[in-house]
Parts: sequence; structure tokens; C-alpha cells
Amino acid sequence: MEIYKFKFLFSRLYKCPPIDISITYPAAPHFHSKTMASLRSTVRTLVKPDPILKQLRKNRENGKYKPQFQNKNAIPKKFHIMRGDKVEVIQRNHPAFGMQGTVLEMIRSKNRLVVEGVNMYNSLVRGDPAMGIGNEYKQKERSIHYSNVNLVCPQTNLPTKISRKFLEDGTKVRISKRSGAIIPRPEILSVRKNPKRTELSFKDTEADDVWAISYVNNDNL
Repeated sequence: MEIYKFKFLFSRLYKCPPIDISITYPAAPHFHSKTMASLRSTVRTLVKPDPILKQLRKNRENGKYKPQFQNKNAIPKKFHIMRGDKVEVIQRNHPAFGMQGTVLEMIRSKNRLVVEGVNMYNSLVRGDPAMGIGNEYKQKERSIHYSNVNLVCPQTNLPTKISRKFLEDGTKVRISKRSGAIIPRPEILSVRKNPKRTELSFKDTEADDVWAISYVNNDNL
């Protein structure tokens, strides 16, 4: 019988200090290898790896960690696409890949947008049998994720990434990286969705009544 001492060193995957083990067993080569294998399996069952470090180890590339823990559905701080822009679907496995259209609506809270004529589906509009109106289907646009589309370059008519630059007058504009052309701000943004009401109603106060003096301080008389 001989006494052997082992020291198990763990990588950063296991948040555990080194373990010293002393064991007594017969000095047989095959017995030694079997005991070492059983010791390794026993220690691994007792010490569980850290799940975050395990995921980082899988995502390691060229000795560096890739940022895989970022939320893909996180809302960006700045949206490069606006309502009225012309965009193209760049996601290859999307049914509408390669289709272009104008952005009708930006759903910023869900990081999605609606493009005219893209990602269509049949919407059932129920009729009224009493009035003799039957059911019918109408084509509507589904929303699409913000990351699945790119702006269209006004010169090449191809999808492009953008950068932002300042002109000589201080105006901040979007620049196409494909051709260097300026992507103008859509004119529809200057028009209000809900226009201001100009006519007066019975609940509105007239201008003469607003500017009329209704209080006189008599203390100074």
C-alpha cells in the first residue's frame, strides 16, 4: 500500500480553489489510472461550473470574448430609419427578401416598423349577414424587425449602411456608405399626423375674451 497525494487545479470555468487529496491504495498501474479517472469524475460532480463563464468560454474567439450577452431586442438610442424613408429587406431567410418599400409607421417601443407593400398577409374582415354583406379578406402589412432592413441609397438604389456628418451650415445629415450621397430627411415628417384644429368650437374661448381685463385691484385707489 502506498500513499499518493493529488492536487486538482480548476480553470476559470470553475470558481473553486485547488483541492488537495491524499489517498492510499495498492501500487498497481491499472488501478492508479482507474482511481484517477474516478477522482476526476467525482470532483466534477461536486464542483459545478459557472454558467456565465461556461457561455463565455463557448463564445471565445481568438482569445477574445465576443459580446454575446447583449439583448438583441434592446431598443437603440438612435434610429437611423425614419417614417417616409425607402428601405429594403436584407434578411436572406425572410419571405420578403429583396423587396423595397416606404416606411409607413415606426413602432419604436417594439423595435419594429411597417413597410408599404412588404410582408403582406390576409386579414379577415367580417361582414354582416343581416345586411347581406359577406366576409372578405384584405391585404395588410405586417411589422418587420428593425434589424432586417436597410436604407436604400438614392444613387445606386441598393441597400446601404449610413454614417452621420455635419455640413458647412451645421446641419447634421445621413451619408450613404455605398456612394457617399446625402440621404435627405423625409418631407412627410414636416407634416403633422394629427393636424392642429383651426376652427373654434363652443368649448373654446374667443380671443377678445382671453385678453379682456377681468380683475381690477382697488387697493391702490
